[in-house]
Amino acid sequence: MEHKKSSFVKQKWLINTITILVIILAFAFVFRELQRNKVDVIGIILPPTSDVIIGFLFILLVVIINPFIWYFLMNGCGAQISKKEASGIWWSTNIARYVPGRVSIIASRVWVARKWGPKVVLESLGWELILTTSSALLASSLLIFSSEISFSYKVLVSILALLSLFPFINPEFSQKLLRKPLQLLGKDEWKQKTVMTRMHYFNALFLMTVTWILWGFGHQFILKSMGFDAAIWELIGIFSFAYLVGYFAFFIPAGFGAREGTFTYLLSIMISGGLGAGLAIISRVFNIMADVVMFFVGGLLMPSIILDEDE
Repeated sequence: MEHKKSSFVKQKWLINTITILVIILAFAFVFRELQRNKVDVIGIILPPTSDVIIGFLFILLVVIINPFIWYFLMNGCGAQISKKEASGIWWSTNIARYVPGRVSIIASRVWVARKWGPKVVLESLGWELILTTSSALLASSLLIFSSEISFSYKVLVSILALLSLFPFINPEFSQKLLRKPLQLLGKDEWKQKTVMTRMHYFNALFLMTVTWILWGFGHQFILKSMGFDAAIWELIGIFSFAYLVGYFAFFIPAGFGAREGTFTYLLSIMISGGLGAGLAIISRVFNIMADVVMFFVGGLLMPSIILDEDE
């Protein structure tokens, strides 16, 4: 027992060390670009110009829309959840993604939404992973129109984007496939049979696509505050790919560093590393601010939400 405990502690320390190292290296690259190009991030944000404020509002809209994506996914998993319940739970638990490890956000969402059952919530998170990946690949495929991006990248992303549409083509089979590994977590079968429809998935995918567009406009206005402009489709394509890199860095809280490093690197190809680094930092700061604002909104909604069936 002691040996197993010691081994677990060593593994945890190793993961934490790697996580910290990745974050430090990524942000070192970002801040090097800021210093090299003499970009003053604080001077851009404060005092806030109209472009900066509009940019933040677009990012805030992303966080406002996100619970409605989860609402459609939960309904597709057989949960009878209202938009108010989905919003309160999503906003009040999303802050947990800033805790190291993806376990925190999963555990908090499962616990707070326990009325609908852990399997249903876990399945919705599985669909969230599928949807985020698919929509990000579709959005990043916009970069096929850029002459600055390599042909091999264009081919790879295009193929992956097309393959990612399979859940929309056959949601019933995709749901059965998704539930297989989740069945290992419990003995009971789902109370609801496969109920994910194309309309459920389309609604969620549509809203997710809207969020990428909002991110694009938000970043465009922030860039304008720096005295630079870029095509909206380029900003959408670059950020969605950078977001996906951070999303799949499961061991890093909220993709810190991985997202910013990728965003800065890709923007350095299109515009400037300094501007890219400044945009990446401001984007993250505004994202955190939006999450905090909506966390308190979610907290105001939670007292009116019944979390247990017997209440």
